[in-house]
Amino acid sequence: MKAKEKNYNHLGNLALVQFSSLEGEGFPFLPGGPALGSGRLVIREVSDGGVVGQLLAINHTDDYYMLGDGDILKGARQNRSLHVSVLIAPRTKCLLDVSCVERGRWRYTSPDFRMSPRHADPDIRFSKIREVSETRKNPDAGEGLQRNIWNKVGERFKMKGMTDNTENYENFLEEEQRARKFDPDSIPVHQPANGMAVFRDHRLVCVESFGNRQVYAYYFPRLLESVSFLAGAPGGAIGEAEAFYRLDEFTDRDLFSKTEMSDPLSGAGTIRWLEEKDARGFELVHERGLVHQLVFLPEE
Repeated sequence: MKAKEKNYNHLGNLALVQFSSLEGEGFPFLPGGPALGSGRLVIREVSDGGVVGQLLAINHTDDYYMLGDGDILKGARQNRSLHVSVLIAPRTKCLLDVSCVERGRWRYTSPDFRMSPRHADPDIRFSKIREVSETRKNPDAGEGLQRNIWNKVGERFKMKGMTDNTENYENFLEEEQRARKFDPDSIPVHQPANGMAVFRDHRLVCVESFGNRQVYAYYFPRLLESVSFLAGAPGGAIGEAEAFYRLDEFTDRDLFSKTEMSDPLSGAGTIRWLEEKDARGFELVHERGLVHQLVFLPEE
């Protein structure tokens, strides 16, 4: 992956570099969120009784749809978040592997799920990716993933002195947005871009890209609001020239070329899991091209 057509913005001590890495138009799949509620894509409990860790997706169209790992699905018996990004092929059904992000509810509020306008914060996304990749080697670790998500959501409510009857993570995110008065339109999407890199102070935190510009444009304001949780006091953001250089240095590593392909947890395509000491992430690809790539570079 080579980062081209770079565009720099900063938000407090955060710097964001939007970039293009596509040759041509990319793979023509669609974001799943807008299709929910129209009958084109349906997500529901796997049975009337429900199973916390799985949902059923039904694609009634001739299009491919992607659901992202940070998406929050709301409704049915309780709100959930996907373990990892999923590509749903035309005219198919598939099981989705999910975690609960609303511990105190287990009753129907709607027959099907809708897409929340909120997106999981970077810390929760990184934790899920790290533990899902571990679960592949140790299936018993799955229960630890759910406990970890519940603990992290509970810590967020406690840290802010907030109470919520069902510990609904979406409610926490909405309150945080109001308290911070964050405007997701404060930085516009860069039209040629299909990905972005996030720097906190002078450290590269994450790099995320999608297989076409339409899906990136849908996710960009959600991702921008999500990474704004990392922002600190104004000042201290890495400068444009250094950010561009550091991103090029990162993409030159071509981390995913060294990893083996495996079937995804659910859906179409195949996936590579990245488990380097200084980088964790995944790359979901289809025979028609890239779907979603995400790399976190944690401080350890």
